[in-house]
Amino acid sequence: MLTQKYKIIKHNTKIKYVILSLLVLFIIFCFAINPKYYMQQTLNGFNVFLNNVFPALFPFFVFSKILTGLNCVGDFSSYFGKITKKLYNTSGISAYVFFMAVISGYPVGAKVVSELYYEKQLTNSEVNRVICFTSTSGPLFIIGTVGVSLLGSFKCGVIMLFCHIIASLINGLLYRKKDLQNETIKLKYTNSFNIPNLNNVISESVYNSVVSIALVGAYIIVFFVIISMINNLKLFEPICFVLSKIGVNRNITNSVLNGLIELTRGCIDISNMSISLRLKTILCGGLISFGGLSVAFQGFAFLQKCNVKFSFYIKQKISHCVISLILLTIFSFLI
Repeated sequence: MLTQKYKIIKHNTKIKYVILSLLVLFIIFCFAINPKYYMQQTLNGFNVFLNNVFPALFPFFVFSKILTGLNCVGDFSSYFGKITKKLYNTSGISAYVFFMAVISGYPVGAKVVSELYYEKQLTNSEVNRVICFTSTSGPLFIIGTVGVSLLGSFKCGVIMLFCHIIASLINGLLYRKKDLQNETIKLKYTNSFNIPNLNNVISESVYNSVVSIALVGAYIIVFFVIISMINNLKLFEPICFVLSKIGVNRNITNSVLNGLIELTRGCIDISNMSISLRLKTILCGGLISFGGLSVAFQGFAFLQKCNVKFSFYIKQKISHCVISLILLTIFSFLI
């Protein structure tokens, strides 16, 4: 029985590897037959990362790592422990993760979680509950980039941010019992304060942040090229055609599909459409809560060391998106 099950798992894994290999070969082939176009798209992705993502994320990466190294999470644990334990079955340290995630945006929450897990301040089963309400975007992107720059409305940005954060808190409640039966390891964090070596903390924080931001940049560039390739080859056209038969606007479908892969590209496409500002806010807000596959892979690059399953990570992002869409539909009447 076990042998048969093992064979099935091995066969399915082999199929996945074959499919992935074929997709990669296809991408390489497309790049080879039109190198000038895709080299330009690579540069475009790099420019987006260098001009928009790097200056916004790198300082948060450094300072969040320094705070963790200085054992500042202890204050959050003592102040918010009872609240987070009652609501989410997590220690007060999760409040620190939530605070950093909300202020900084994707994928800082996932990075902080992985650091705390590595420091044995979060257990594996607790990580799964924490990420459900700490995987958030930040005000700089939601209000500044999407609200003001793309939609031309500060109010829309505030509404999207409010719904995004409230949806994340509700999302955490849905998974508060996740893996509770496996919670057998006690947290090793104590409130005792050990004075760290300040020079080591700063140098390690900078080095760790440089590596992390390079990882994020690589994912942004790769997915920027992929989404450009998809649109250049019109691979979404069959889906757009089918949905148009039931009355769904083809441009909306294509923009949303773009956003499900690369968040910023989807928001840009939606902002350029001739639809109501209210609908633009709802669609962009929903995409922000899901984050897109690019953001998902960025976050998962840090969380995989915590033994988090990618399927669960995507599942909780989908539920976050659904809750956010419901809230956005309600509060968008304020626009």
